[in-house]
Amino acid sequence: MTTIRLDSVSRTFGAVRAVDNVSATIEQGKLFTLLGPSGCGKTTLLRMIAGFAEVEAGSIWFDDRRIDTLPAHHRNAGMVFQNYAIFPNLTVEGNVAYGLRARKVNPADIPARVEKALDRVRLGGYGPRWPHQLSGGQLQRVAIARVLVIEPAVLLFDEPLSNLDAQLRTQMRVEIRQLQQSLGLTTVYVTHDQEEALAISDRIAILRSGKIEQVGSPEEIYQRPQTAFVAEFLGGANMLPGVAGTFDGHSTQVASCGTTISVHGKVAKTGQKLFLSIRPEALRDPAAACGTARRHADSCLDTRQPSGCGYSVRCAGVRLRSGADHCLPGTMKGFRYTIVFGALALLVLFLLYPLSLVLDASLRVNGTGTITLANYAQIFASKYYVNSIANSLLAAAFATVGATLIGTPLAFCLARVDVPGKTVLLTLATMPLVLPSFVAAYALVLLFGHAGVVTTGLRSIGIPIGPIYGLTGITIVFL
Repeated sequence: MTTIRLDSVSRTFGAVRAVDNVSATIEQGKLFTLLGPSGCGKTTLLRMIAGFAEVEAGSIWFDDRRIDTLPAHHRNAGMVFQNYAIFPNLTVEGNVAYGLRARKVNPADIPARVEKALDRVRLGGYGPRWPHQLSGGQLQRVAIARVLVIEPAVLLFDEPLSNLDAQLRTQMRVEIRQLQQSLGLTTVYVTHDQEEALAISDRIAILRSGKIEQVGSPEEIYQRPQTAFVAEFLGGANMLPGVAGTFDGHSTQVASCGTTISVHGKVAKTGQKLFLSIRPEALRDPAAACGTARRHADSCLDTRQPSGCGYSVRCAGVRLRSGADHCLPGTMKGFRYTIVFGALALLVLFLLYPLSLVLDASLRVNGTGTITLANYAQIFASKYYVNSIANSLLAAAFATVGATLIGTPLAFCLARVDVPGKTVLLTLATMPLVLPSFVAAYALVLLFGHAGVVTTGLRSIGIPIGPIYGLTGITIVFL
């Protein structure tokens, strides 16, 4: 694995400073994302690392080897382009093998390496196909396989998902992250998609006008932005102007929007102007928030109707945006209760009610209606019934233990590792999770079916009750 170090690198295009004295260290095995708006210099910086753009000042290092003076094909870096750069006149196999042939790899070794690379991106068996026969996601996988096959020390991605639809972007970013983690390759990833960067990155550098505004983990950058630009660019924070007041050893009192807000820690010198960053999801239910504000500062004036997946609240004349986590609180609560009520209704109708009928009948003396436990004493006095119940419990316990000790760890491992036949193995891994349902269904039939233990037992002591559960009833219960 390789550590990448950028030392004061710069690049200009005419009068424009595309990359301005940028320094950063990308640790080995990490996925480092260059994030920023269009024209911020992120793609230029990536091309400088790849060797496709000249470094006018500064230096770039792979471990202790300076590479900015080397041509691109001597840097051992593989780059995945935004537009795939797939050769239409070559098959999938030909595209993937292109880099190996250019490097004059032994022809006898090429087929095996190509097959291995295609398997890694889940395109096993696609070698003979032509590019026009593939979807956008498959073309992107071919581009990734073409990079992996040369076994680079560093992976470079230039907005690889921008040409895909939203659903496929989400799927592919997960696959890219899993692949990067399984290979342990140092990776530099360029994107303007904030959600994408937060989802896959170990570290993020936010660029603006050729300079790095902040570098940190996704959590650090999102929760503790160092500049107003970072706060607004990443996640759309509410920015409130304020003036720092006194620090009491624990928190700073900040005057903002006609009220005083207590901020943890010493954030600035007394009298210094600043901005308070409030994330949309930090706002609570409007009614509760306004009540709190009225008690403390009387600063909350009104609320708006929900719009889309968010709402806004006016505090001291400032309109604040709230996040999707709190959208339509009243409606969502009712929807949740509706779902729960429906599930409970099915449970009562198809499971608890029939069981209650059986229980009631089992407690009554035939012909008198008197409640007694004598019926159960007769049933448990029979070894046949006791053994049948014990066998059902044993089968259910065995299935539960199997799901816990085998299925769960296996599914967890398979989710993190890419192996041949993964789909089949995942199917097998989920079987222990399904088996208890079949065992329970069988147990219900065994107990309450036409020849069930409970029903026959009740009939044997003179209680004329028919079977509550048959195969149809069991199917309805588990649906």
